[in-house]
Amino acid sequence: MNILIADDHSLIRELFAAVLAARFPGSVIHEARDLASTQELLSGSVKYDVVLLDLQMPGMRGIESAVAVSEDNPQSKTIVVTGNEDPCVALEALRHGLNGYVPKSLGVEAAVSAVKLVLSGETYVPSLILNGVVYNADNVRPLDVKVVRDTPTANDADDTDDRDADDAVLETLTDRELAVLLAISQGMSNKEIANKFDVAEITVKVHAQGIFRKLGVSNRTQAAAVYLTAC
Repeated sequence: MNILIADDHSLIRELFAAVLAARFPGSVIHEARDLASTQELLSGSVKYDVVLLDLQMPGMRGIESAVAVSEDNPQSKTIVVTGNEDPCVALEALRHGLNGYVPKSLGVEAAVSAVKLVLSGETYVPSLILNGVVYNADNVRPLDVKVVRDTPTANDADDTDDRDADDAVLETLTDRELAVLLAISQGMSNKEIANKFDVAEITVKVHAQGIFRKLGVSNRTQAAAVYLTAC
């Protein structure tokens, strides 16, 4: 497996490279320090399985550049790894088809979890999006990500109806299903959820299928989106 770490901070690259090499034995880690060197490597002969992409390195124009990298290299799973913890930015990245969004404050283990999840065909959704919270070293504060208008519009009523509908659907879940859905929304794999609740992995899969059926969705990403809309 080939993994590309694209970040302008050498210490970040070295840390991520060391941990990923240890957690994914046999993988080959490549490094880039800006958008130009990233594009050069991606256009070469090596086929990358995963690209960890910093939003703020030289040459990047935020999500626009990340989306371009992803679309130009559909064979690679592209995960944004960034210091930007704005849930709006994270949601924009995921809505444009990026495979994951990892705030650097969550640490390198979050990146490891993200790589595992995207390689299984899922999307890594950090808990900060679902909780509407910005985390930093000294403070945890709520963040209102809704657009506030002086007068309500028809779209406001539609959004409220959607949230009410999702709330009603979530109420059909059992307590254990809600706990599993929360864990899914935090980007945990079935194995990690099984370890968390001390149950067999097949039990988690059964719960997940029940959740998908009740929510009317077909995968983990869609289930997390329903949870997000209801929050």
